[in-house]
Amino acid sequence: MARIIIDVVMFFNVGKIMNDVQAAQTADLIIEEYYFLKPDDFKLCFTRAKKGYYGKVFDRIDGQVIFEWLNQYTNDRITTAIDTSIQEADRMKFSEGERTSSLLEQAVHDFKKYDFERKYGVK
Repeated sequence: MARIIIDVVMFFNVGKIMNDVQAAQTADLIIEEYYFLKPDDFKLCFTRAKKGYYGKVFDRIDGQVIFEWLNQYTNDRITTAIDTSIQEADRMKFSEGERTSSLLEQAVHDFKKYDFERKYGVK
């Protein structure tokens, strides 16, 4: 994580940058706070930061700036997940009066058939 932070810091041409100790401390705090993010999440967040997605970087880059990026990324990620979940739920809605999906209907049919075969010894 510290190596990734150093890479991001070196990308920007600013006067006040983090040293290795600050990068390591920031990495520890990030791992503690954002334990649920995957490496690809960090890569995407920092790539977006490099592209200016979270605004311009002026004369400094430090742990606080990086945490602002991660907060924004996490909020965007949550919003996207909610939108995706709502869209998925809308797709799964059944038409008026329909109570079960075809898979459930098939499962009920199979169970009744099994139950009948078991009771009457018929296959």
